[in-house]
Parts: sequence; structure tokens; C-alpha cells
Amino acid sequence: MLAPDVMDRVRQSYGHVQSIVREHRTVYGINTGFGPLCDTKISEEDTRALQYNILQSHSVGVGNPIPETISRLMLVTKVQALAQGFSGVAPDTLERIVWHIDQHITPLVPEKGSVGASGDLAPLSHLFLPLIGLGEVWRDGQRIPAAEALRLEGKNQ
Repeated sequence: MLAPDVMDRVRQSYGHVQSIVREHRTVYGINTGFGPLCDTKISEEDTRALQYNILQSHSVGVGNPIPETISRLMLVTKVQALAQGFSGVAPDTLERIVWHIDQHITPLVPEKGSVGASGDLAPLSHLFLPLIGLGEVWRDGQRIPAAEALRLEGKNQ
């Protein structure tokens, strides 16, 4: 559980992003395409699909999974960064990440990803696929589909 002041910062930042969408202001990556499609405006109705699709399209890692402890550490460091309140992340998303940590349902992240502008798009996509019920996770020492782990825990995607 995150402290109330942390969640207040996160909600305020998320509210700012929501106002961008509501007011039809154009902001890269919120309501535009990415890379060469940066001038392509995304409708308010399609912004959620954009975020969902970007996770899927960048989940191109291959090879053996990194150690579960490293994947858990990645989750913890992302929570720490997102809890600063600068990203515009949805509070529910941050709470879901914390839930994964608390329940020891750890995303499976392949050891080899893509090389791009930041170099971490593939690993981060795999790290967060389970939030939408995709990809694989470690649960009780076993590698299983994320959707199955969520079902076993009584969680919706």
C-alpha cells in the first residue's frame, strides 16, 4: 500500500493527463502516434486502445527469462519512479503493480529485447503485459500465463 500523500500526487498527475485528453490538446504519446506517426492524432475514444496496443507491439523480447528476483526488482523500481507523481500513470495501474509485488506474481521478462531510442521498450512491455492479462508470470515458482494467474487470484484484467 502506498502512502496517501503519494497517491494524492499520482491522482493529481493523472488528472492532468485526463484533462489533456478531454480538452483535445495534442501531446506526444498521450493522444498521438509514436515515432514517425507523431503527427497522427488519436481520438479520445482510441487513447486507451493506443496504450493497450503499444504494450503488445513492443513485447518482442526473446531468449531465456531474466531471474525472477530481477524482474521483481524492476517492478519495485518502477513503483518508486511512478510514485513521484510526474508520469501521469493511472492510480489503478500503480496499485495493480504493487498488488503484483505483494502477491509474488512476477512478470516473466525475456533476457533479450530490442534496441531502440531508450533500449528498454521490450523489457518494460513484458514487465507490464500481465497488468492487462497478457504474457507470462512466475506464481508459486511456476511459469504460467498471466491470465491464469489473475483468474486464480480472483482478479480481473
